[in-house]
This record gives sequence, structure tokens and C-alpha cells, in this order.
Amino acid sequence: EIFKLTEKKLRKTDSDKFRSFYRERTEAQKKAQSSSKVEATLKDIYACTSYSEEEQLLAMQTETETELEHLHADNMLVHQLKRLKAKGKKILIISDMYLDEETLGMFLEKRGIPYDRLYVSSEFQMRKGDGKLFDYVRRDLKIRKKDILHIGDNKKSDFLIPRSKGIASILYRSNILDWKLNRKNPVEKEMYRIFSKNQITDYYE
Repeated sequence: EIFKLTEKKLRKTDSDKFRSFYRERTEAQKKAQSSSKVEATLKDIYACTSYSEEEQLLAMQTETETELEHLHADNMLVHQLKRLKAKGKKILIISDMYLDEETLGMFLEKRGIPYDRLYVSSEFQMRKGDGKLFDYVRRDLKIRKKDILHIGDNKKSDFLIPRSKGIASILYRSNILDWKLNRKNPVEKEMYRIFSKNQITDYYE
């Protein structure tokens, strides 16, 4: 949908040149992701299009603006993150995404989402999906596995992969946290206690 909305905006500047933007943008991402790079950046993707450098720049700016316009924060989860931050917990945002750190940082700041560090796959050429980004974050911050709890909505990259690496994880579905509690893990027990008391739905008013 973001690509379609971007095309609609771009066709107002050049209806002929960007007539097939949606198709070309979709195909470009497939080409870029199938290259040797682990995670293609937005610049990598647009380099696979037929657009000139000037047109690529315009399209990238328009797509980024459109993406930011339509991203929204999960209010319940943001509320929980603020509570955790107030308790002195360190919050890391780890994302498999082609947008850059600066762009995602703008969104997080605009929505008042608290965090200590942001790791974006396209910046490091490592993904959560194969576990390498988790390994990098641990090395970078010198964190022990047992001191981490990862929360995310992708069953493989956010739940199964970190668990396979000995990292406690929660599968997040809308306002529902779904996990098999490991009572031997003190971090997981503490987070379970905090979150389980706040499983409420009135954040979606």
C-alpha cells in the first residue's frame, strides 16, 4: 500500500515517468534483496530501477515521507516501554528494515517512544531473521543472553530465532503477549509479572 500511495504522489509530478512506479518498485526490491547483500538499503533498491539519479532521489524522499505518515505506534506497548524505562531497564530497538537508522529514529522520537539504542539491519548488513543481528548486539553492548528479553510480532525472527540462541522472547500480537514462560529465567519472570498486570485494551480508544 505504501508503494501505491507513493506512486499516486509521484504521478502528480510526472504522470508518465512514474506511471508504473508500484510495479517497478516491487521488482527492484526483489532484485536488490536477491543480491549478495543481506539487507538492501533504500538506496540499493532504487539503484535497481530505471530512474535517473534525480528521479531516484525524489522517489526515495516521497516514499520515506509516505512511510512516516502511515507508521503508527502501538499505544499499549509504548505505555509498557515507558514503564520499563522508568524502572531503569535498557530498551533496544532492533529492526529488520530497509529504511535507515536516521529515518526510523525520527519516527520513534516523534511518537515519544523511549529507547537507548537502535539497530537497523540495513545499516549493519545483518538480520534478526538469521540471528546474526542478535549476535552483533550482544557483542556490541557486552550483554549476557540471560539478561535479554526480546519482544516482537514475527514468529520466526522475533520469537523462534532468539529462543534458539538462548534469548528469552515474547510473541506480541496486538495487545496480547504470547509466551511459554521460562520460570528459571529471572528476566523473563520479571517482565511477565510487569506485562501480565497490564493486559488491557483501552489504549485503542
